[in-house]
Amino acid sequence: MISSLETFLDELLFEIFEYLSPYDSFRPFTNLNDRFNNIIYSYPLHLNFRSISRLEFDYICCHLHPKQVISIMLSDETIPRQVKIFKEKFPFFKDQFIHLQCVAFIEIFSSTINLPESVKCLELRKYDICKNFDFNYDKLLMQQAKVLTHLQIARIGIINHIDVQFPFLTHLTIDDGFIPDEDCYDGFSNKYTCINMASIFQNLGSSITYLYLFIDKENKNMKINLEQLSHCLTHLTLHFVEGRKKQK
Repeated sequence: MISSLETFLDELLFEIFEYLSPYDSFRPFTNLNDRFNNIIYSYPLHLNFRSISRLEFDYICCHLHPKQVISIMLSDETIPRQVKIFKEKFPFFKDQFIHLQCVAFIEIFSSTINLPESVKCLELRKYDICKNFDFNYDKLLMQQAKVLTHLQIARIGIINHIDVQFPFLTHLTIDDGFIPDEDCYDGFSNKYTCINMASIFQNLGSSITYLYLFIDKENKNMKINLEQLSHCLTHLTLHFVEGRKKQK
């Protein structure tokens, strides 16, 4: 089998890896010989740790080379405290993952990671907003503000009170989180009763070309003045929700 694979061009092996998960790439090809090690460790990795077993997570972390990772998605959903565990495996994350471009934190309830400046795309998602209600991303956003070009967040309140500009931000997506009951909604909405979209856009200091905005009962009465973005905005989506029934 190995002798047959040896005849494959590097480009063909890269194409094969496109159809395999990182775990399925590492398992059969790691330590076959020096050539395959060079190939597998030069292949750009896009890591999705959101729905993964602990066994696969540990195996990938054991074998990956940080410099080959281009994007990563971390989540506390399937593996509790996954981000904390990942930081323990890579204590110098910011200096190790120097080619990292995109990071997504999905349902993070424990901690985040200091990111390298190479990260230009950031996604922060909390679908169930009432879990760990007080957890925020302020420090992370302030650290990355000067380099981000793409930002996706669950609620406008995440950036409502941050006193920092995003000079290179061109793509902003403000999507919905999930509020399971009215008691939770009351606590959430009281925290963000003074949302001013015009002020937020002004404070961002960005020339936004792409804007996706989710509007529900939390922010249905806010005034949306996009005049200040008229010189740069080329794509706009407003997603309206009435109650729990989505209308578009």
